Amino acid sequence: MPITQDKALTPEKKQVLVDELQDEILKIGTAIKEKKYGTALFGVIQQKQIELQTLLNKFLEKKGIITPSETNSALDILNSSKRARLEQDYYGGIKKTTWYLIGIGVIGIGAYYLIKRNK
Repeated sequence: MPITQDKALTPEKKQVLVDELQDEILKIGTAIKEKKYGTALFGVIQQKQIELQTLLNKFLEKKGIITPSETNSALDILNSSKRARLEQDYYGGIKKTTWYLIGIGVIGIGAYYLIKRNK
């Protein structure tokens, strides 16, 4: 069951939100270790990781119900972190694809001129 905005979470349902936070922290940590992001986005991603970890620690210490405002705050931070990470992955993929296409084009043009010159 996905967590939605404006919902109070009982201690039993809190684990779903905690799992989502842990998963995102793990993904950010892996991306940072792999050095997937440039220096401009590195600071933003690292700040999101710190925010998520602080929120996770708060929820793990909390014994009672998570209020709707806390749920909204957690989901906002989680969504902004995912958005930043996925946008960078998308632009990185476009950049990589562009370089592959340019490389193939250069090889193709080079092969064409080589064949044309040998005739």
